[in-house]
Amino acid sequence: MSPREKLLSGAQALCNLVKITLGPKGRNVVLGTGPIITNDGVTVANAFKLADPEKNLGVEILRQASQKTNQQAGDGTTSAIILANEILAIANKKIKHGASPVILKDQLLAAAKIAEECVDKIAVPCDEYETLLHVTTNSSASQIDGKMVADAITRVGSDGVVIIEENTHGTTELTFSDGIQSPLTLASPYFACNPARLESTVNDAYLLVATDTIGSIKDLVPALELAREKALKLVIAAPDFSPEVIAALVINRVRGGLDIIAIKANSDAVLGDIAAVTNATVMGTASDIKLEAVTESHLGTAEKIICNMTDTKIMAHKTPQIKQSTDARVAQIRGQIEACHDEYMTQKLRERLAKLTSGIARISVGCATQIETHERKLRIDDALAAGLAARKDGIVRGAGLTYAHVSIKILTQAEPSNTLGAKILARALPIITKQICRNASVRPSKFVRALTSDIIDPATVIKNVIINATSVASTLLTTEAIVL
Repeated sequence: MSPREKLLSGAQALCNLVKITLGPKGRNVVLGTGPIITNDGVTVANAFKLADPEKNLGVEILRQASQKTNQQAGDGTTSAIILANEILAIANKKIKHGASPVILKDQLLAAAKIAEECVDKIAVPCDEYETLLHVTTNSSASQIDGKMVADAITRVGSDGVVIIEENTHGTTELTFSDGIQSPLTLASPYFACNPARLESTVNDAYLLVATDTIGSIKDLVPALELAREKALKLVIAAPDFSPEVIAALVINRVRGGLDIIAIKANSDAVLGDIAAVTNATVMGTASDIKLEAVTESHLGTAEKIICNMTDTKIMAHKTPQIKQSTDARVAQIRGQIEACHDEYMTQKLRERLAKLTSGIARISVGCATQIETHERKLRIDDALAAGLAARKDGIVRGAGLTYAHVSIKILTQAEPSNTLGAKILARALPIITKQICRNASVRPSKFVRALTSDIIDPATVIKNVIINATSVASTLLTTEAIVL
């Protein structure tokens, strides 16, 4: 077996596993880690491994199509694997009959670009609530969960935040609160309570906001003593921290028993926004209140703060003081927008204003058992990603029909020099509908006749499935050797 054939064998093995999860009649897979029961394609793919290291490389390469699609669209992860594997199978036959892998790669990528443009042309806006509800219900396979996600997105808008979390109460509910999502990040991965996700969640948090880079741990001694004396869960926000300060805070957290997290912001404006929604006093040169003068009254409070390496979500308490400070900040930004004549700065101000006024929706997922809770949360995660994608780039017909439609367009729009690549992609795209039918035990012709316009998909998902599947497959086709 040649190196390419070993890689393709591994890719086929991964596809054989995840393809059973596709569509409304897709089955679940039990993963030994947990255990977890799920039909989420990327979760299943991430857990799959072959004993043969050479074949397992094929698994790892094909898995990238699913992972990339999940990052960009949050859905379509199973379709990306199935499509990539089908492209590999068809193209490999052409290579065995003399086609050049390098030329074929370029042709496939050009065909995928045509497909992406076709999807953009046929996509229609997802402005109506009922349309959004169809998307979220189809993705979550539940009318109840679909409605919760649609309600959350509608309430907070495109600039708001929707948080999905698990609970042990056994009930699932949607709640709304004031708050903000800002581009503050953990100052160090060592502050992450969840190492796997590099994320920390702090309930009933106290927030210290500083406008200056904290270069000495001496500046924070009063705050640390206050946190120890009052047993406060302290989050320190500043533009940056010196390595000495980071090391000292980590030691105090790990060995000293203090519940401390440091987050850093890329602008004073962002720090001012989070200070407003927590009613914190901004300390440093901007306010002339030094860190060594800190008292509990200077600290902001939040119901919950979720920090990771990309952003921070703050759920604010509903108090008159916080409402007053938030309203004052909103009025200030609106005044800045009226006075600003720079288009770029005006747009940034509007984005900050939208985040301050949209609030946060929280879906707390709880079922009878932890396994059911986790499985349901994954489906709601997918529904949220699908709903947001639909609002952003519009919708197209689902159940694989758009893939079939695009396959025809590719053949008519491809350049003569790109005929082979267009034919391969066009022949591979209908595999999505075929697999949905296999899982539902129906004939494709009967299935297509039964479809209505109610079955819709986000255009973003379709585009990312095609682009990522083609990218991974076309690159894998050019491989002729393996080094372990």
